[in-house]
Amino acid sequence: EGSSDAIQMAALALEVSEFQARNRRMAIAPSDVDMYEPAFKTKLWRVVRAGFRMHADDWLLREMWISKNGCLCYRSKTTGESLVYWTNEDLAKAEIQPIDDSDTCRPYSFGIQPPGFQRSVFAASSAEMREVWMQHLRELHTNHHHLEEHEGKP
Repeated sequence: EGSSDAIQMAALALEVSEFQARNRRMAIAPSDVDMYEPAFKTKLWRVVRAGFRMHADDWLLREMWISKNGCLCYRSKTTGESLVYWTNEDLAKAEIQPIDDSDTCRPYSFGIQPPGFQRSVFAASSAEMREVWMQHLRELHTNHHHLEEHEGKP
């Protein structure tokens, strides 16, 4: 019976780990709301948790923004609260790549994958808007590395 409990605990731990590896999903404290005001904001499609980018029903249209402090944020439709999807530190180290239209059911898709997390997939409204989003996200990467060099961090 003890080994059955251990197996269930291991399965639960793996499930929690995979859930947490999806994204940060951090609430924004009311005292910090000014730091998370949008610097750039549009609607993006995103694949739901445990969804597949090839299934149209697994995509949601959400208002998303890059905050003044460099985080990727969105507003939850279920709770109405603003949440951090990825932190500035996550985005600074993330791989940001376009996704070929043949590899997703939504055109103009791109992926964001910070180290230690699963890739999140988003889709813009046009090829131009995808480039604008990717440019903004890559600027966070570049600006973060210039700041580290200036401060003498590795």
